[in-house]
Amino acid sequence: MRYLFKAIVVLITTSVLLAGASTGIVYYYQDDIEQIVIAEINKILIQPLEVEDIEISAINSFPYTSIEFNNIKAIDSFGDDTLLKAEKISLKFNALDLYNQKYDIQEVTLINGYSSIYYLNGKPNYEIWNFEKDTSKTESDLNFNLNNIQLENFEIQFKDENQSFLTKVINNNTSLQLEIKQGVTLISMQAEITNKKLIVDNINLLENKSLKLNSDIEIDSTGQLVSLLFDSDDLVFNTKIINNTEGINASLNSEKLDVEKVKKIIPEQYAFYVDEYNIKGITDIKLSYNQKNNQQANINLDFIANNFHAQKDGIKLENASFTGTYTSKKNKIEILDLKGLLNKDEIDVDLEVNNFDDPNIKLALKTKIDLSELAKYKVEIPLNKLKGSADINIKYDGKVGLKNNYEYDISMAEKEAKIVLKNLEIQKEPTSFILVDGFADLKLTNELLKADSVSFSMAEKSNLYFNGAFDNLFKYLFLKNAPLRIAGDIRSNWILVDELLSTDSTAIETEEAQKIILPKDIIASLNIDLTDLSYDKFHMRNFNTKVSYSNKLLKVKKIRLETMSGTINGSLSVQQLENENIRIISSSKMDKINVRQLFYEFHNFGQQTMRHKHLRGIINSEIYFRNEWGPYFNTLENKMYSFIDLKIEEGQLLDFEPLSVMSEYIALDELKRIKFSTLENQIEIKENRIKIPFMEIYSSAADIAISGTHTFDNIMDYDLKILLNEILSNKLRRKNKKTKTTEFGIVEDDGVKGLTLFLKMEGPVDDPKITPGTIKLSESLKEGFKNEKKEFKDILKNEFKKDKENRHQIENTDYNNLIEWEE
Repeated sequence: MRYLFKAIVVLITTSVLLAGASTGIVYYYQDDIEQIVIAEINKILIQPLEVEDIEISAINSFPYTSIEFNNIKAIDSFGDDTLLKAEKISLKFNALDLYNQKYDIQEVTLINGYSSIYYLNGKPNYEIWNFEKDTSKTESDLNFNLNNIQLENFEIQFKDENQSFLTKVINNNTSLQLEIKQGVTLISMQAEITNKKLIVDNINLLENKSLKLNSDIEIDSTGQLVSLLFDSDDLVFNTKIINNTEGINASLNSEKLDVEKVKKIIPEQYAFYVDEYNIKGITDIKLSYNQKNNQQANINLDFIANNFHAQKDGIKLENASFTGTYTSKKNKIEILDLKGLLNKDEIDVDLEVNNFDDPNIKLALKTKIDLSELAKYKVEIPLNKLKGSADINIKYDGKVGLKNNYEYDISMAEKEAKIVLKNLEIQKEPTSFILVDGFADLKLTNELLKADSVSFSMAEKSNLYFNGAFDNLFKYLFLKNAPLRIAGDIRSNWILVDELLSTDSTAIETEEAQKIILPKDIIASLNIDLTDLSYDKFHMRNFNTKVSYSNKLLKVKKIRLETMSGTINGSLSVQQLENENIRIISSSKMDKINVRQLFYEFHNFGQQTMRHKHLRGIINSEIYFRNEWGPYFNTLENKMYSFIDLKIEEGQLLDFEPLSVMSEYIALDELKRIKFSTLENQIEIKENRIKIPFMEIYSSAADIAISGTHTFDNIMDYDLKILLNEILSNKLRRKNKKTKTTEFGIVEDDGVKGLTLFLKMEGPVDDPKITPGTIKLSESLKEGFKNEKKEFKDILKNEFKKDKENRHQIENTDYNNLIEWEE
């Protein structure tokens, strides 16, 4: 840029020299003026000057004397191109000064011309003076004082050797005051120009813009100092430029710029960043440009914006104010303390962008939003209803997916967030229950999300509370290369399952079965405490357990609950096998469970033969259960197995229809209400069949021994031994005095307790067939007395041994490093 100023000075000096030479010649040699002027000028030029003619007038420009050079042309110092060409150069002198032999030029005018300045091999093309012919004069000896230099429709083009700077301007109306003294040039300029090109580092600035300039320029042997005030489209800029051997330092300041007008002067290659935005506002700017020698220039820009508005695709920023900086050397822009309304929501933002080729974003955002209005941010939520408020405080430091995919960049970025959700209402489907009065305090640190004091009311009566954490959250969601780790506490004062279930039966009927695939990349450890839970007729209290999950295996350990007037303790596992089948294994212990409540709350287990109205008593039992389903939760044949170690105390069997049929056979009305003190047995269920080993029932009417099977299709096959009490035995003896074989089957008399009957009951439960027993039946029942009771622990041991190859153990995860619990 310093060469540009020097070139302008050379052009002006050329005009001054022409004026000086011609003035003397005019005074002394008016007759042969043209030939003498050209000859004198060519003495100090490397290349000869071409002039069509010269006109001298002392009348047309009175009180000045003017010399006009018409169609003048100067060749550059390389002798190849035109340095200067003008239709007319006019010099004006004071006539009195000429008379006194004073050759001060009063006015210089260049009309309809152009000048082209460039560098080649480090040398400029405008050094056309030949000072060797007059060694008595140096450049510092050329002293001039010109108060009025006019450029009219004069084009100037300048380019440096590296093509990093190119300018072409047309002077529409330019006035200069020039003083050259002892090697120092002082220029004062008032100009109206049209900037055709101003290319700096391949950026075209102010293209085809009309500019008003007011400038003071100081040039000496070390460089130039320019103070410039220019106006473009009513935008006023104050500029200061220092150009010396060390490089160029420039500054540009302006206040209260109209942003809409600034958009008009933005270079084309950057205009698309703002063209799609409707931007308004007022801004102050301070720009500095620094370039040392041939090094890359560094641009710094500071700006302050007020009453700023921007809009794009329904996203609207209003009444914003902020400060900012831009540094080209660091390739960085900062927006600080941005406060305003984003789609009517208050925001407070700090933003830093580094490296525009692959941006790294540092963002700090504070805002409060209405969750029911997320649609205005073009956010789609797969929910029927979402209401509530969110207080958001987010910090983000990372890339944003310009070169890598955004999922990777988000996962690898440093992230912090504090989000408080209040008055939440959430509904997934129009027919599903609604979560209301929701609250959540969420804290995110990189991959760890802590969820404190999460609470919901569900439907009308149910509620849920959660404290916990989720680790590897974004890597799990986006990269799939790290397991999601979950730990926490879930508790509830009351859950009413019925009100949480959908009431839209049509939707349920038409819904296609979906394949169940348990995730393999989740590790979880949860403590669950429920005070009360009801589902249909079932109710339980004080439920608590520990749940762990890993590698497609869910374990529910240390289950304890109070229900049906007793307690249940146990454990449960749900596992997806390699063939995608789902296996459930449980072991439980029931203590003092009311048998009538048990059958009532579980709808008599889906059968109508033995119902809750038939039973009374207290159950103590240990149960092992295993079953498998297909991946669509379809039933698999012969996969169910259960072993039940059963003990019923204070039991009663009331109006049990199968026994009523038998009592009519032998006329025993007492069998319609049987009381027994203790009933013990071990029932085994497998291959869709319930196997009842030998079992004895000691009742008020008779002692009964029974064994047999009961299929899932309600087909019975029971063997019974009935020992009648003394009163009933006497009735039977009188009826059958001479034989032990009666219409009731084999009858034995032990002489102490009474008579014994042997019967067989088989067929469907709604129409059983009862027939007399045989000697073989009698012997088989006798063998039943010899059977030893199986140990429940041995049963479990054997069953687990069968599944050993397919079972997986969950390693206990140390969550002490995952969660720092707060009191």
